[in-house]
Amino acid sequence: METARLVALCGDWNCVLSEECDSIPEKALDSIRATVGKCQLLLQKKLPFFQSLIDMAETSLDKSNTPSNTKTAPEATINDLLGYWTLVADEISLSDSAFERLRIWRDELHWSVDHCPVTPARSQIVKRRGRSSKQLKRLPTPKSNKTKESQSVIGGVLNISSQNLLPSQKLGSNIKATKGVQKKPVRSRFAEFLRTKKAVLTEATTADYGQ
Repeated sequence: METARLVALCGDWNCVLSEECDSIPEKALDSIRATVGKCQLLLQKKLPFFQSLIDMAETSLDKSNTPSNTKTAPEATINDLLGYWTLVADEISLSDSAFERLRIWRDELHWSVDHCPVTPARSQIVKRRGRSSKQLKRLPTPKSNKTKESQSVIGGVLNISSQNLLPSQKLGSNIKATKGVQKKPVRSRFAEFLRTKKAVLTEATTADYGQ
């Protein structure tokens, strides 16, 4: 059905080329040739290939019903037909739109070069992309309070660690703390003891001589 309709359109515009060639501007002639050429390519290549896919799908369906161990020609599924028909239907729609612009240019605008219909751009397929990873930003810290906050944090950590120390660890820490303190020199009293003893012996000797 679509094939017959497209063949008829191509035949009509080929007749326009042959009969009205002298009154059609060169730009319009190029548009007619390009549109007819694309439609003929669709008729000669893509539609016959779609028909061959239909035949392969029917053959594959028949062989699935009858078990066989021999390998045969390539097979086609319903998904193959649907996927390729989507492409073919898109090409048919583009050809119909192109022929309609030619009709408007001929019947309504009388091949005016200044008012020729503009071919719309094909809709672009927008691909879905993965989200780009974002780096987390650090929160700004006030410079004036940075030192105080760090000191308070360090002090809190030291207090907690000192509270959790074992008695032996506390004793060791106390010994290490006292090592840094300089001890005052202790004066020896042995010299005073000798002087006192000497004085006592001298007094006793003097007392003996007096008697």
